Amino acid sequence: MLPSSSDGLFMSAIALPHGFSIHYDITDGYMLHTVESMPFAVSAVGIDTTQYLVTDQISKFKGVNFEAGILLDTSCAPLDLPDNVISLVVEHGEAFTARLVGLITALNEGHQQTMLSLQRSSSRKLDDVVMGIEETIVWTDQEFAIITATRGVVELFNEQVHKLIGRDFLTLINSEEEDIERMLAKRATIKTPEKIEIQGKRKGGQKCWLKVGIRAVSGKRYQLNLIDITSQKAADKRFIQLSNYDPMTGLANRGLLFEFLQHAMARSKRSNSSIALLLLDLDHFNQVSDEAGVQLGAQLGDDLITSAAERIKQLLNDQDMLARWGGDELAIVLEDIESPEIASRLAQRIIAIMSNPFVMDDKDHYISPSIGIAIYPAADETINGLIQAADTAMFEAKKFEGRNTYRFYAVKLQEEEEERAQIEKMLRRALDNGEFSLVYQPKVSVKAEKVIGFEALLRWQHPKWDNISPGVYIPIAEECGLISQIGDWVLRQACTQMATWQARYPQMADCTIAVNVSAKQLTDTFFASRVASILADAKLPRSKLEIELTESSVMEDPEQGILILEKLHELGVKISIDDFGTGYSSLSYLRKLPIDCVKIDRSFVLGIGHDQSSESIIHAILVMSSKMGLTNVAEGIETPEQLHFFDDTPCDVIQGYIFSKPLTETQIDEMFGGTQLALQDRFEEVLIPSTLTIDSANSKHLN
Repeated sequence: MLPSSSDGLFMSAIALPHGFSIHYDITDGYMLHTVESMPFAVSAVGIDTTQYLVTDQISKFKGVNFEAGILLDTSCAPLDLPDNVISLVVEHGEAFTARLVGLITALNEGHQQTMLSLQRSSSRKLDDVVMGIEETIVWTDQEFAIITATRGVVELFNEQVHKLIGRDFLTLINSEEEDIERMLAKRATIKTPEKIEIQGKRKGGQKCWLKVGIRAVSGKRYQLNLIDITSQKAADKRFIQLSNYDPMTGLANRGLLFEFLQHAMARSKRSNSSIALLLLDLDHFNQVSDEAGVQLGAQLGDDLITSAAERIKQLLNDQDMLARWGGDELAIVLEDIESPEIASRLAQRIIAIMSNPFVMDDKDHYISPSIGIAIYPAADETINGLIQAADTAMFEAKKFEGRNTYRFYAVKLQEEEEERAQIEKMLRRALDNGEFSLVYQPKVSVKAEKVIGFEALLRWQHPKWDNISPGVYIPIAEECGLISQIGDWVLRQACTQMATWQARYPQMADCTIAVNVSAKQLTDTFFASRVASILADAKLPRSKLEIELTESSVMEDPEQGILILEKLHELGVKISIDDFGTGYSSLSYLRKLPIDCVKIDRSFVLGIGHDQSSESIIHAILVMSSKMGLTNVAEGIETPEQLHFFDDTPCDVIQGYIFSKPLTETQIDEMFGGTQLALQDRFEEVLIPSTLTIDSANSKHLN
């Protein structure tokens, strides 16, 4: 039986074998362990304190099976208890009190094994929970002198509990922050449950972060709950770094750039100042990386971007932002600029500093910038609009021959960009809608007086915009990645049509069909194999296809371009260089290219009769190509004077409006079917100046 008292308070102490002793107080609603001769032994009379301690413990271990409400473990106690002392925490309620009475009765009757079994089971469950909490408790007086602490201080600060007694709490956490104790005391007074974060140092000087909660307990003392959040802080820092900064260069990424611009714009509105946004693209970056090969190219590219960023940093102030926009593009934000000239001067300095070679692996590498500049709020008052404006200006800078320059955004550029975006949108639907068609311009051998081939020319009949010039939509198709799809369609249509004509008209048996190819198509490793497949499907002999490309398109990536041309040449396909004489390295690369024909650019033909240098260049090209065994074509011939300039020259083929404008499939059928002027009559008409008639209105429609 348990002893009783008149006030309803049960008190008892039970001695167990092996030196265990249980100390307990039981009230009507709560039970709290009380340990004799231990500091902080709390009497059960302090109901408020009892309620707090019990509630505090139970709330921590919510959800754990306490074996009918009873939890036994030394680590549950708010003090460092000796190993031979067991503490009990029991929830309030008659059922739990009855369970405790039954347990104590069982112990009095000598059933010690029941107690020990329950202790081992509960201890394992509690250990699992405590490991997840990682909380250390320190008790101090009101002056923050340490009275005692849990064993967690050993792991947290490498300090022994008995050596801490009497020391100031600040000496334990070793924090350099001011007024911590005053702030903690205030929080204890207002009883806020929220913890504050404090940076401290462990024994030995290692920095740590603690989350500290405080509350006043009986006896004018403080209980401080400490959680080590050092690892969490390191993870948070790493997360912020990965979220806001480019891992390779360490520069701000797009997300942080957007955030910075947002705040900069707000500051600009308040101060009525301007902001400059510079977008910078590294010219020929991919070419430099590709030249290094697959394995070395990626690392070289990373090193180039990092080195370029380091150079640009030298030109910026602390308040300026440099960010990696993506790929080989960087972004710079200048705040509070007095005039656009400040951005202009910076762009000039960037171009100058980038002109020096980047020395890597004992090799010099050259890259140059194309820079677009947009001024806030003049260009646009939104973040996306400002970025779009700078991007439009950068795109304009990249159009400049040689690049390595900068351009400011202007309203005209925006109008052009909007028109370009509209054309791109329509272009993506043009193939599916059947808006593309081909016309064919005859290529004529004057000496043989016969048509020896045709050049296929793409036309776009848009339902609203009528005929759109190829000079407008072909560059857009190249930029947006549609050129390969459109180019394959042109090849297939042209080859199929030529095969049909050759089967229908015997006089076209030796004719070739020429198709223009863009620089982007020459970068496609599988281009030659697709050409072979198209020829096979069309049942057109490979020698009857002629691929035309400009010299500049080959020069964009000479090694890859020559490799593709060699594959085409091995197939038996003829190669022709269009606009010959306008390239910057014509003579040096001519002997390296696997070509069959050169076409004299029409800009030289237009100079016939009034520009002696143009005439000299034409003669030089004709002689050179003839000696090299190449066919030559003079294109863009419109007048008798231009035509007869080629009399007594080694010119092989002419092409131009003087013989025929580009013709539709039906018109060519009529020409070779004999329903119109016979071909022989047409040659006589062209070659006898007195009878030559040509529609002057057509002369402005250039091929």
